Amino acid sequence: MRPKAMFRWYLENTACTLLILGGVMAFIWGVRFILHSTLGDAVRVNGLELSALISLFVMGITLFSAGLRFGLINGVSRRTVFTGFLLSSLVTGGIVAVFSTLMMLVDTLCFQEVAYGSLMFGGLIEMFGLEIGASALLVYLTVAFVLYLSAMLLGYPIAGVFYRLGRVGRVVWAAGLPIGLCLVVPAIVSLFPAPIQQKIGAAFLGMLNFLAASPLNMLLFGLILSALCAAASWLLLRRAPLKAAA
Repeated sequence: MRPKAMFRWYLENTACTLLILGGVMAFIWGVRFILHSTLGDAVRVNGLELSALISLFVMGITLFSAGLRFGLINGVSRRTVFTGFLLSSLVTGGIVAVFSTLMMLVDTLCFQEVAYGSLMFGGLIEMFGLEIGASALLVYLTVAFVLYLSAMLLGYPIAGVFYRLGRVGRVVWAAGLPIGLCLVVPAIVSLFPAPIQQKIGAAFLGMLNFLAASPLNMLLFGLILSALCAAASWLLLRRAPLKAAA
């Protein structure tokens, strides 16, 4: 099996999720349009970009074990499996980014009288303080593509660690990762003296301000994250054994 066939397999297994994601976004936009037409008031809709990021992140998680099993059973090398995933991630991130950009463009044309902060997909561009126009759409498309790509690539090595572990390790990894990030780390930070807590908080806010200061900063962050995740994915994949589906 060539990389092209593996690439096609990945796309076939992401098509349903993409259709559902696009359908939900279009449905929410349609409801907003109806409410705006009937009530005449601006209806603010937020969080759809984040929903797309989470969907692609989960998609990356689910594709590790399924793609590896399919490839190895059909005599495909791990390099081909990895190449197929990278190509499908590029295409999938591009499709979602283009769809988001088109939705934002349609949103702008239909709700020209609505403040820019009320735009359905305007969060990123509003954060950068850009005016509506072709340049803003290009910036949005580029940044969204890199962020969507990094989200999908982030899920892949996380699933790779889970796949390589034993039963006990899987439980610890699956439960410990979210618990550690959401509960343990904040609890540890709260034990530090107040000055250290303030420095940690200032460093975190400084990082967020750095990302929001310029689209180039956001692009740089997404590209670095994507490269690190891709490298980690290959290290986990190249010696991953074939395991039966749980």
